Amino acid sequence: MAYNPAAGTTLRASYGRGFRVPSLPEAFISAGSTGLLAVPNKDLKPEKSNSYEAGVSQRIGDAGSFDLAFFRSDIDNLIEPGLIVTGQEIQVQWRNVIKARVQGFETSMKMGLLDNSVVSSLGYTYVYPENLTQHDILKYRPRHVLYANANARAGPFSASVDFRFVSRIDRIDDELVNSGVVPDGDERVPIYVTDFRIAADIRVSGLPLTATLSVNNVFQHRYVELIGNIMPPRNFVLVLEARW
Repeated sequence: MAYNPAAGTTLRASYGRGFRVPSLPEAFISAGSTGLLAVPNKDLKPEKSNSYEAGVSQRIGDAGSFDLAFFRSDIDNLIEPGLIVTGQEIQVQWRNVIKARVQGFETSMKMGLLDNSVVSSLGYTYVYPENLTQHDILKYRPRHVLYANANARAGPFSASVDFRFVSRIDRIDDELVNSGVVPDGDERVPIYVTDFRIAADIRVSGLPLTATLSVNNVFQHRYVELIGNIMPPRNFVLVLEARW
């Protein structure tokens, strides 16, 4: 449902009901490599969920907007990976979390300046992912995510900067920490990543080209998104696109 109480203002609310059958790999497939083995779980039950959202959006002049939304999902039999650690061997098995709830809010703002030659945006999400069966936080889920972007254009040239913050994950698999299979597995850090990008529209022998240079992870932040999976350090990417 949506309602417009005034020009540029929209109030909205929604409800949804979901159903997900376990995938074939989750329920039946055995696979793996040295030290890591996925084992099937034929007793997996399908997920069922009820989702709710309420929000408001507001236009700000001709070049800006603001949005705020609150959300909640109640999930029965949420399917998540679990670990079985034996010596140096790790087995991964998908299991049902009997009851879970994911709730929070997200907000975003976009603003254009100088006839939209400079556009910036900011977004923030707070999530509280709760395992209602064990009265604990769901694994591998950050609570705070912040995105910021600024883009400027002058003639054939453009430049942009992107920043991403993801808060420290509250909880991982206790088996990884307690067994010592992953050394210092509990030493998790928040993520701060900044990317720069510059581009130019040029012509070579009458052929229109766009050259883009990206510098990713400019400040060489060292972090992982999954345990033992370190993300790329600072890197440079040059792309040349031709149009005809």
